[in-house]
This record gives sequence, structure tokens and C-alpha cells, in this order.
Amino acid sequence: MASNGCVECGTTILDLPEEVSILIFSFLSASELGDSISKVCTLWRDYSKAFQLWKRLDYTVDGVLSKREQISVFQTASAFRRLTLKDGTSLGCLLPLLFCNCSNIQELVICGEDMDPGVLRRLAQHYKGSIFSLTLEGMELNNSWYSAISDLAKGLNSLTLRADCCVWAMGLLSVECTALTSLRLTSCRQTVDQSRQMQGVKRMLRLLPDGLQTLQLGAHISPNADIVLAIGEKRRIENLILEDCCEVLDKDLLNLLSLGQLQNLQLWRAHRVSSEGLFNFINYSRFPCLLHLDLFDCPNLNDDVLQEISIKCRNLKTLDISSCHLLTDYGIASVFQFCSELQTLRMSHLPQPTGHGYLDQLPQLLPKLIYLDAYNCCNIPSDLLEGLENNKLIVMSGRRGRRR
Repeated sequence: MASNGCVECGTTILDLPEEVSILIFSFLSASELGDSISKVCTLWRDYSKAFQLWKRLDYTVDGVLSKREQISVFQTASAFRRLTLKDGTSLGCLLPLLFCNCSNIQELVICGEDMDPGVLRRLAQHYKGSIFSLTLEGMELNNSWYSAISDLAKGLNSLTLRADCCVWAMGLLSVECTALTSLRLTSCRQTVDQSRQMQGVKRMLRLLPDGLQTLQLGAHISPNADIVLAIGEKRRIENLILEDCCEVLDKDLLNLLSLGQLQNLQLWRAHRVSSEGLFNFINYSRFPCLLHLDLFDCPNLNDDVLQEISIKCRNLKTLDISSCHLLTDYGIASVFQFCSELQTLRMSHLPQPTGHGYLDQLPQLLPKLIYLDAYNCCNIPSDLLEGLENNKLIVMSGRRGRRR
């Protein structure tokens, strides 16, 4: 009771300083801000539109969320870190709201074969200079799509195409992508004219800026000698991901030796690279920054090659040698002996290793290891793997991973 006989009013949540309220709201999702907080009161509606809240948020427009919620979010959002569009049916009414309220989109993802390239063109016109990352997935890229991409090209740092590519147009597009540092290409299906597709990829790589740092060539894009040569000319590449190396030969692999800044190297299915070719590649390599090496399904990767990898690449944090059937205990033991920085080791589908002589010493030899995938290594006793599991180490064996 106050001295004048009146009941003293208590402080409510509405009396919190603006910066404190916004800090609390920063733990909420886009849906919670747009469809809940903004409708509580006028003060909270103003707080819920704060740019510092939205610039870190992601939002997805799909057929799951209600149209009412989507409208509420687009009426409130002042920015998006990443906006993903998977459903085009409601974009007719959503885009005007977006253009009216949202000033900035950093990453744009458009998915689905039913999406209209006109959507990208409208977004490109309104947010040109703001969007630095573009992903197109699951559609057939025709001239209309490429024309829309070109409206954004000069400001793009990252371009991901998981779609059926009109490959001949890639060369034209790459001329405009002057700031591109990351390129990821994955075709949805095998093209009828494989040679024409490879020519388009080669032309695009040749014309891309020298500042390219990340390159991924995914499914149905099998690099040949010309493409590997073009990759070797981009000497600032730090992350190289090649998911189908069936056309790569021993001599082609040597073209990658110029990539002295590599941190992540993935060479899948190098079926035509011999054991000698792999050994020479590792032996001649100068990759002081290499931290992640993935040689999944390289059938000629043998113990001598793996030992050379262990000696030359002692700072590896991730190593994948899954489905390399020539490997035995001798080769894998060399990894345990030299690669003490290893955090993830994938060695699934290896028919020969028994784990004898090194797995029982794993905690001492690989003190930083947190994930071991030994799935379908049928000669390694299951009780030996089970005995390795502890609070830190995850062991994948049989059909499931277990963590205590």
C-alpha cells in the first residue's frame, strides 16, 4: 500500500526497455513473430518488425502452412536471411506484401517444377543488390530462367543449380557472375547429349572469375579431362566436390595439384584412376590446408595409398574411405597412427578389416574422434565396436547408430 492510500501499480512486460523486448523476441521464429507477437498490441507489433530480428530468420512458403499465417508473416517481415519458395499458388497475393514491407533478402531458394520464372524476375528487380545467394531446384531451366538469373548475376556470391540445366546458356551466364565465389551444379537427370553438356560446363568454368572458392559438380555431371583441366586453373578453390569421377584418368588427376588452398576435397567413384595414379597424386600434392578428404567408392584405393595419405595429410579432421574394398587392417592402422587430429572417420562397407590391433586403442590414438562409421564391416566384431561407445564417440555399426 502506498503512503497516500492508493494501490501501487506493478511493472508489466510492456514496461521493458525496447532493447530488452527485442532481445527476448530474437529467440522466436518467423511464424511466431508474424502470426502471434505482432497481433498482441501496437507496441509489440512495432517491435516485431525490427530489422535486427528478421535479418537472421529463414522462412519457407509451401503447401503446409496456412495462407493466413503466410500473409501475417509477409506483412510483418522487414528482411529475411533465407527465403524459400516451394509453392507458387499463393505468391500472387504474397509478393506485393513482401515488396511493401521487406527491404532485404540475402539468400533466395526457389524449388519445384511448377514455379514460374516470372517470380524470380520480379524478386530480382526488387531486391537487386541485396540477394547474394541463389538456389534453383527441381525445375527445367529454360531461356526464361536464365534471363531472370542474369538480372541478379552481378551481385551473386553463390549460385546453386539442382535442376535440368540448359547447359549451353551457362557460358553466357558465367560472364555476368563477376563476384561468384561458390558454384554448385547438379543435373536432375542424364542429358541426351552428354558431350554438349560437358562443353557447356567447361565453358562456364573457363569464364568464371578467378575468385571461385567452392565448386561442386553433382549427379549426372561427370568431369572429363577438359573439365578437370579447367578446374585446375581456378587456383583459389578451397572446396572441391566431384560426385562422379568415372571419366577421370590418372593424368587428369594431376591437374588438381595446382589447387594449393584446398581445405575440402571430395572425389567420388574414381573408378578409372589406378592405385599408382592415386599414390602419385597424393605423393606430389602440396595441400597444407587440407582438412576434409572424401574418397568414397574409389576401388583402386589400396593400403599403400592410404598410408601415403596418412603421412602427408596429418591434419585431416574428416576422412571417408567407404566402399574402397582393397583396404585391409594394415592401411587403416596407418590412419590411427598418424592422423591424430581426426574427428570423423567413415570406413563403411569394407569387407577385409578386422579392427585387430588398432580399434582397441582408438581413445589413445585418435583422442579427438567423435564419429566412427563402420557400418557393414562384417569382419569387425560387433562387441569390439560396442565397447568403444562413450559419451563423446558415436559409432555407426549394423543398421543404426547408438549414443550413450
